[in-house]
Amino acid sequence: MVGNPVPRSPLAADATQLEAGPSGWDELALPPNFQGQSSVRSLGTSVTMQTQSHVYLWSAITRAWTIVPVAPGAQVIQFNAFVLVVDGTTLHGYATRTGKLETLTLAAVPTLHHASVSSCWMALAEVGTDLWAFGAFDGTWHHQTLALPGPEVVVGQTVAMVRDGGDIYGVSANVGDFVPGPSLQAGSSVRANGDVGIAWDSQQVVGFSAHLNRWASQSLPAAQLLSHQRGYAMFEGAGDLWAYSPCTGDFVSVQPPAGYQLDAGRYVALVESGGPDVVAYSSGQNRFVARTLQSAPQVDVNDEVLLVQDSTGVLGFSVVRGEFSQLLPGTYSTNTNAAMVWAENGAQGFALNLVEGTWSDPLVLTSQSQRQVLRNVVVVADTAGYQALSGRHGKWHSQACQTSFQFLAPTSGDVFVALDGVRSYLFDPVLDRWSGTVHGPAWTDHDVWRQTIVAFDGRALQGFGLMNNVWSSRAIRGNFVGLDANSSCGYALTDTHLYTYSAHGSLSTFSRFPEFSRLQPIAAPLHLLQTAPAGSQVFVTMGLRPTFQLYASLGMLFVDPTSVVRRFPMGTVPADGWIDFVLPLGAASALRGRPLHIQTLVIEPSGRAWLGNSVAPILL
Repeated sequence: MVGNPVPRSPLAADATQLEAGPSGWDELALPPNFQGQSSVRSLGTSVTMQTQSHVYLWSAITRAWTIVPVAPGAQVIQFNAFVLVVDGTTLHGYATRTGKLETLTLAAVPTLHHASVSSCWMALAEVGTDLWAFGAFDGTWHHQTLALPGPEVVVGQTVAMVRDGGDIYGVSANVGDFVPGPSLQAGSSVRANGDVGIAWDSQQVVGFSAHLNRWASQSLPAAQLLSHQRGYAMFEGAGDLWAYSPCTGDFVSVQPPAGYQLDAGRYVALVESGGPDVVAYSSGQNRFVARTLQSAPQVDVNDEVLLVQDSTGVLGFSVVRGEFSQLLPGTYSTNTNAAMVWAENGAQGFALNLVEGTWSDPLVLTSQSQRQVLRNVVVVADTAGYQALSGRHGKWHSQACQTSFQFLAPTSGDVFVALDGVRSYLFDPVLDRWSGTVHGPAWTDHDVWRQTIVAFDGRALQGFGLMNNVWSSRAIRGNFVGLDANSSCGYALTDTHLYTYSAHGSLSTFSRFPEFSRLQPIAAPLHLLQTAPAGSQVFVTMGLRPTFQLYASLGMLFVDPTSVVRRFPMGTVPADGWIDFVLPLGAASALRGRPLHIQTLVIEPSGRAWLGNSVAPILL
């Protein structure tokens, strides 16, 4: 109920045959020397399988297998969007974005440098005075000859910093080149985290942006590092706070209140004074915003949002807006999760629209209400069904269910699925709608992680991803063994076949905010990657609002035609089956802080035409 009750109409299940483009599922017959389910792994955008003689690599972006002959002792290191295969002195790099294998034949077994495999988009290989960098988005080995062996190498999620004697280099996973940095004094400090590389000595601080592939410097004697997050670095110097953001590639400063304390999230921060004065920081806008409250506040700082509550009410602040919301008056219990802010007073609940910076209409709560606060979604359940809200759109949507309180809602992601016998209803925060499927018997197995769900109903597989927008089903061959979901992919295994699932669809970008981590700055070009049969013609539509309309035989239209801001040809798909279109965003400054909904039309050489999935990066 939103203010007054909203009718809960049963939702007709979306027909899976509406996938006019490629299905979400692919199939591979198991090799004769298959090593069992433990040899199969899904992570990020790849599925790997290893036997004694080969490594099998599948990309959720290109939807193709690459098979690599290896020795029995070869090591497979799987990351979010690339895979390294170390086979003695041979080093293979496989990027899911390109679907290609790039191989180095080295003089010795390399020393590898990378961040945590579950949160890393680049790696470096070192042999003597030679250093190579491999980025998930670039997909190519880049070489740098060093002055001395044994360099200092630090790797974040999408950025690396290399100090080679007196020289310093920054490397971006988006580009891959070794970019020389400013000169620093001996004994300078070097760090890498997220999209931010930083270094400093007694006189200056320098920052390197993975988004922009460039350096910036700031004279700041005796600087002290306060926090180094995925989305910014914060220093104190000369009585001021200085922030470096990779979104804008420069430094900004503010004079903090006396006796301040810094509360740091991944992309936002709050400076507290112990009194009514606070200063919020957005790395997306690279901006400090000061506010004087009515009293010393209670504070909650999360990844992309924060809130402060004083004696008069609650204020929200998001990385997208870079400014405080209007006041929600009253006293509330609150909850945040990544990019979601939720506040309730026992009778009513409110959620923050992180794009507009406004509070939702009130949702009436009862003693039976169950709240699920996900990373950018909040769902309230009662005996009649569910009310869901996306932090991108800020409106409540109702879904009736006959089966009460049976749902899947891991707080590590944004997938919420209500289970209703032979029907399942998923709330899609990108298209701002409930999406349903009929799956025969109830699911006998399922898994949810981040953006993706895969399930099995005893006869067929089901899958849904927040990037491909529709349910996908696939009948299986053989006897079902098990399944697994990860951020943007998944798999299901039978005793005869391996079925892989892509949550991405045929169109993808570097960015996925706020569906976890990567941002799309206005200052950086937007990459659109389309996979399709070679020779296909691809056309792009961009709009400001989503929709869900059957468009003749082409499939589903996901961009509201009344909101279209631009249409243009992407080009012809080359022989390798994918096209990477780079779109500068400098002229789109009026859209800063807005989601841009993008969909492609593909016309194959045969004349068959279809609409692909949509992507909706928020421009920062």
